[in-house]
Amino acid sequence: MHDGPSRGPPRAERAAREVHEPLTALADDARPCAPAAPPTTLAAAYLVERGPVDAFKARVGALNADRDDVSIGCSGPWSAYSFVPEQRP
Repeated sequence: MHDGPSRGPPRAERAAREVHEPLTALADDARPCAPAAPPTTLAAAYLVERGPVDAFKARVGALNADRDDVSIGCSGPWSAYSFVPEQRP
């Protein structure tokens, strides 16, 4: 998700929550990831079963269409590497 120009951190954090929460509700699990670089304010992985993937992507599209202050992207499905516990020696 990219914040529009000159929005400032509080607005960006609020927008990230407003996008992340409804997507998390559709996922079995969600994990934040390190944003690639500014202006990215939210990067996250969502664990979604194969069946509801289309509904999840549709919700991403609806959230993107409803907001003019951010740009929301979705890619995948991807392997669930983000949800595998880290093994320590």
